[in-house]
Amino acid sequence: MIETDLTRRGFLCATALGVMGLAGCSFTPASSEDESAFKLLGAFVIEPTDETISAGVDFSSIPDTRKLVMCVFDIDNSTDKNWGGSLSCTMSYGSGNDYKSSMYDQDLPKQVKTFMEHSGYTPASGSLTLDAGSDPVRVLACFLINAADLKENGTLKLGIDGCADDRLEVSPEKLETVAIPDAIFEVEKDPDAYQLARSMYSRGNLAWTLLAKSSTASAAGNTQSASVGLASAMVLFSEDAQFGISLMSGPATGEGTNIATDTCPVMNFAKMAEANQEASDDASAIYRHLSAMCDAWDAQDYDALNASQDALEPVLKKYIGQ
Repeated sequence: MIETDLTRRGFLCATALGVMGLAGCSFTPASSEDESAFKLLGAFVIEPTDETISAGVDFSSIPDTRKLVMCVFDIDNSTDKNWGGSLSCTMSYGSGNDYKSSMYDQDLPKQVKTFMEHSGYTPASGSLTLDAGSDPVRVLACFLINAADLKENGTLKLGIDGCADDRLEVSPEKLETVAIPDAIFEVEKDPDAYQLARSMYSRGNLAWTLLAKSSTASAAGNTQSASVGLASAMVLFSEDAQFGISLMSGPATGEGTNIATDTCPVMNFAKMAEANQEASDDASAIYRHLSAMCDAWDAQDYDALNASQDALEPVLKKYIGQ
């Protein structure tokens, strides 16, 4: 509980905006890509701009000779058999270079791994179970590819052990250059709505960290830091904020990374509801509770502060630690 005096809320919100400145089976794929088990939806080269770098995007772990490439594809089991096995995904080039998609590549930026965890897509490695007649599974593959190879056609080799395999061509013309990984959501029916709904995990993790820091600062008698932490958490869910939150933002522990940028869609409860009504309802509720906490703190009404905090916790906890 925060139990110290408070400066004016308007000043705090302005300050917050400033500092924030995300089974065995058999299958032979058809010759037509449209009838294939694997359907490529988009292939992207991620090239941060000065704006996104200023916002906090850090790809410094990627070697200078490599480029980050993300491929999104669907796997559709249209057979009568249930599929289960290890999913594999590689990109191969005429140079003889092969690249395997893995979340554990030591050069893959931590922010990209966080994005993959928050995206809602299945990573292109590990095990996968896909029952006959089920909805397609959307998969995300990440590669660090030599820039020279990207000038030539690549072959995306996809497989589920013992179930299905296919090869899809990725020509230079199919590669779209984008400034931030969140842009790959253009493959969705409503990209902004989808990004907003998935950003709840980044926003939730950040808010949890900010509130913990605010409480610690309050206990130490650092009133202004405690105030800014609370106001910053509220701004994360405010429709008045003029920036979006990348899915690269997070995690809940440690210092956390907040990538706030107008490259991502700004908070909009109605837009989010188009993709996920529950997430939209939760975002609105979290904002109300945080706003009430700010009002109670401003009035030094600690009973109201505690009541709002108790109401906030179960909703916010749905979106932390992921």
